[in-house]
Amino acid sequence: MLDTYHFFITVDVCTCIFCIFLLLMIYSRENLHIRRARLFCLLVLFMLAASFSELFVIAAPETSPLTFSAAFSRLLRLTCPSVFLLYLLELAGELRAMRTRQKVLLSIPEIFLFGSVVFQTIQQQRISALGWAGRFIVGFYCACLFFFLLKHHDSFQKKDYHGLLTLTIGMTVGAVSGRHLLILQMAIVFQILSCLYCFFTIEDDSRFRDTETGLLSRYALLRFVRPFYDASYHTWIIALDIRNSSYYQMTLGSTVMAGILHEMGSWLHGFSRDGLRCFRSEQGQFIIVMPAETREDAEAFAEKIRKKFEGTWIYETAIVAVTASVRMACIPDQIRDEKQLLLFMSTIAQQVIGSDNPVMFTDVLKQQERQLEVEQALQRGISRKSFRVYYQPIYDARTGRFRSAEALVRLHDEKLGSISPEEFIRVAEQTGLIHSIGEMVFEEVCRFLSESDVLERGIRFIEVNLSTVQCMDDHLAETFRAILDRYHVDPHRINLEITESAVIFNESVMVNSIRKLQQEGFSFSLDDFGTGNASYSYIAKYPFRLIKIDKSFLWESEKDPVRNVIFLNMLSLIRGLERRSVAEGVETEKQKQMLIQRGTDYLQGYYFSKPLPEDQFLEYLALSKVN
Repeated sequence: MLDTYHFFITVDVCTCIFCIFLLLMIYSRENLHIRRARLFCLLVLFMLAASFSELFVIAAPETSPLTFSAAFSRLLRLTCPSVFLLYLLELAGELRAMRTRQKVLLSIPEIFLFGSVVFQTIQQQRISALGWAGRFIVGFYCACLFFFLLKHHDSFQKKDYHGLLTLTIGMTVGAVSGRHLLILQMAIVFQILSCLYCFFTIEDDSRFRDTETGLLSRYALLRFVRPFYDASYHTWIIALDIRNSSYYQMTLGSTVMAGILHEMGSWLHGFSRDGLRCFRSEQGQFIIVMPAETREDAEAFAEKIRKKFEGTWIYETAIVAVTASVRMACIPDQIRDEKQLLLFMSTIAQQVIGSDNPVMFTDVLKQQERQLEVEQALQRGISRKSFRVYYQPIYDARTGRFRSAEALVRLHDEKLGSISPEEFIRVAEQTGLIHSIGEMVFEEVCRFLSESDVLERGIRFIEVNLSTVQCMDDHLAETFRAILDRYHVDPHRINLEITESAVIFNESVMVNSIRKLQQEGFSFSLDDFGTGNASYSYIAKYPFRLIKIDKSFLWESEKDPVRNVIFLNMLSLIRGLERRSVAEGVETEKQKQMLIQRGTDYLQGYYFSKPLPEDQFLEYLALSKVN
């Protein structure tokens, strides 16, 4: 009997120590403003109070008001499953979505249980004998726990689910143990160990917190918004995108950029109140979840955020002015599930560039529907081989002849009609279909070089575009070599165009891809130079034969003297690096003459010809040679 007595004392003392330790750890994380953390803390407090009361009853029965202490201890122990149920509901995001009436109905059994314990205390009855009603109430909450875990089995990671299941079993056994004190003490041991496990896994703050900004993380965002998808009220998602964030990272350095991001996060954190939450979803993007009655209220707040971000940010000696764009969507009108939310966040806000109204309302449902339609059109085009390759001639300023051409893919779908390359290339990259399309275009170019007399008509090589996703393919060089061998085409007849954004996307992978392709005999061009974030060091690092200057620089140079200086300096830089320059977007005789005078090597644009099907392209070459 004495050993059992000491065992009870030891278990309760250890439980109190562990609970105090947990409370100190919870407090040290400074995240009690999050309801999930507060409910977990409340659960530990109930367990601490219950164990302390039991310890008080067992250790000093002659001095304690036994009936009251026993009642208080038993009530706390029986309340733990209902508190734990609230914690689980919050983890799954359902607690915020519950209406007041639902919460009241859920709490009625607990109120009845409280009244039952108080009544028995007044009547000096045994607290362990709760009767059928008390056992039903405790069983109800325990059944709810198991039903909840079964329902949300896929919502938790495997290790998290096992911890919650163990804690549920411990809560159930402890609540229904009744007079079996030994079973109760063993259940308490399970409970405290499970709580420790959950604290270091589910309550791991690193998953919910972005370390650079101090804001809530992408993981926390996806869990936070789950209950809003089926809600009857509006919740607004505001996406704040910092344009060219990778450029700032590269030029300012990681330390300064981390400091700037922390300043931004601290400012946004000040709005985390009244249901509004701020998250950092990725490198240059912040997400604000805002409950608002009207679209006008949400737009006004979004505009306030944008203006602040486009101001000056200071970190130590660095002063940075960024450009930001804001997009908005409404849950559940436009965003109805997690897939649509991820689509909304991943959409680059190109439509806001140059817009007078930078706060854009994005209809994600229509966008998703359109993307699906384009994806289906791409699949039809691949299966039916309905993609067509057009060729736009490139003028050699030194010889006055067309010495090369760019291969451009086109798609006319039977349902959607003509789809712009800007649209279907983006969808193809997102879905992985770009590999099949790129291989199809390359093979079509090789067939054209092999079966036509295009080389006899003065063309020395044809430029073929490579997408960023294609460059990530480790077997790209082998695939291209097999196609070259099939059509007996010299690789020097093909020049591969790589965009500036692809070059900086993943430098190590790009270096490896270019090295393999260069060993096969291919040459390279840097496309759209000046539009991305690449520094001039990239030109010297890679074996680019040609540097193609984006057409926007030529067009703007005619309107703005400053832009003209920039454009001319770009031409001088390319010459200084012993590379050949290509000016895109030539549309007038005046532009042609100016570019030739400035020493531009190659010219391309509608002034010479639009992209043409291969038969018309051959006719154009024959006609231009005669002229």
